[in-house]
Amino acid sequence: MSLHVVFRLNFWTNFGDTVAIVGNTSAFGNGNTSQARKMKYVGDGNWQLEFHFSNISDVEEFTYNYLLMNNSTNWTYYESGPKRKIDFREFKLESSSQIVTSSTSTTLGGTSKSATSSTTLTSAPTTSTSPPTSNGNVTNQYHSLLVEDIWRALSSPELSPDVNSSLFSEVVYGRDPKAISHDTPFKSFTPNDSVVVVRFQVHCVTVPRNGSLRVCGELPALGSWNSQSAPKMKDAQYPIWTLTVEVPRNALPLRYKYIVVDEDGNVTWEIGGDRVFGFRQFDAAIITDTAFRKYSEWRGAGLAIPIFSIRTKDSLGINLLLKGQSINLFRKSG
Repeated sequence: MSLHVVFRLNFWTNFGDTVAIVGNTSAFGNGNTSQARKMKYVGDGNWQLEFHFSNISDVEEFTYNYLLMNNSTNWTYYESGPKRKIDFREFKLESSSQIVTSSTSTTLGGTSKSATSSTTLTSAPTTSTSPPTSNGNVTNQYHSLLVEDIWRALSSPELSPDVNSSLFSEVVYGRDPKAISHDTPFKSFTPNDSVVVVRFQVHCVTVPRNGSLRVCGELPALGSWNSQSAPKMKDAQYPIWTLTVEVPRNALPLRYKYIVVDEDGNVTWEIGGDRVFGFRQFDAAIITDTAFRKYSEWRGAGLAIPIFSIRTKDSLGINLLLKGQSINLFRKSG
């Protein structure tokens, strides 16, 4: 099975800089930055790269990162954060002997492509980045995928080592292992030319332990701007939250926001304008958004006393305060 993937990154750079992708396949350098695949600048801060994976069974899991390169100074700078991942096994569907005929013309960020294809879906199809004319035909296979990312800067508060430390990710905001929720895989949806299967994903550590992060938007599937009806995102990859839904092509562009709902039902809307997804040329899309936008970061206060600085001849200084009485846990005997 083949899949045509369009990588799209929003990142403003300086003159002379180039953005590239390094991944775990030979076409993307096999981790070698000198052989990374360069993207094309298409305007308005957007970089784009189209690549046709002729057989995703050979890859299964594609891992990659974005690089900032400058040819004149010969330096390379990695984005922060772990490797990004696309699990191609999610896109493997059982094919059927169905013929899909399409005539398409796609324009995305200055790149145009036209194609006419007649494909038997029992074999690898000729891929198009646009769907057939919307009439509800079931295609039984994903042909095209949009991967829309945001450059991960270490200066982002949500990506800082402090916020992502075990203190916050496991203690203050750690998720209950017994209540972990998993997202719906792409293969659980039936691709057809009237919808785009969209996965929203966002990095957010600071969600209350028993609270939830949700996507709230103008579609019924996103609660129709009703915070209580907005679907919960899944936390199996915490601190990455994901939610996969079907979006009707005729409902695009789609406006939405992320909200945090605590266990008492209190709602916190992210600040700023509505987020917008508007590409209808694809069968599926993975939208990695910027972190949840909030007014202030977590603040706390405490008192730390070095334990052994208060020890005595009869005590190592470790005490338990219980009902107003100090009980020595390590009192010397004799």
